[in-house]
Amino acid sequence: MKKLYVVLLLPLWLIGDNVNEPSSNIQLNKIQSLDKLDKVLSPFEDLTEYSLEKDSKKVNEAFMTIKINSKNDITFRQSLDSTNYKKLLNDIKTLDKYHSQNNYKAMAILSTQIFANNIQNFKFSNMIKEQIHMEYLDYMGFMTLSLLEQDKIDYSKISSTVALSQKHWLAIRNKIKDKNVVGSFDLIYKGMNLSIKDKNNEMIKIFATMTLYMVDVGEKMI
Repeated sequence: MKKLYVVLLLPLWLIGDNVNEPSSNIQLNKIQSLDKLDKVLSPFEDLTEYSLEKDSKKVNEAFMTIKINSKNDITFRQSLDSTNYKKLLNDIKTLDKYHSQNNYKAMAILSTQIFANNIQNFKFSNMIKEQIHMEYLDYMGFMTLSLLEQDKIDYSKISSTVALSQKHWLAIRNKIKDKNVVGSFDLIYKGMNLSIKDKNNEMIKIFATMTLYMVDVGEKMI
């Protein structure tokens, strides 16, 4: 799931009378929940992708989107509890430091960690539980690729990341009726676990990248 947002404007009925005080009683349907989830995840997905590509222009654009949205839009505040919203703002400050240093490796890791934290703590997940599970597969792909870029590769972290996402895959596996999609994900996890055991970085990267492509297919079926 990936779109680019700069300044996000919400209808007044969703914002309430005071834009500085997001309502804690907002009720969203499935479509609205998916849209809000996309808005809190996509900017960090973009930033991770461009950091991995070391594309300075796109990194700048993606990070500016995050900074603008964190200041001018209430979607983050509405979507996270106060503790995780404050954590998000602190993490964005750290991203700013990495950005000023052109530290793409650190930006990729932290941006993916923010992505995961936003999934885990998204307040409107009730209506979109299957999509939440699917997002952890995206997380696996991006975190694995980010870990492979580090000076010292943490295979235990890659392994735990894969294990976490595999639990989420198993939670939605039976909901996907296309046996080719199911078979593809099953093989990805089998291949990924074998590649981690052998510390075959090239194959790990291939399976992580395949996961990102397959998520785009799989999320249309849930």
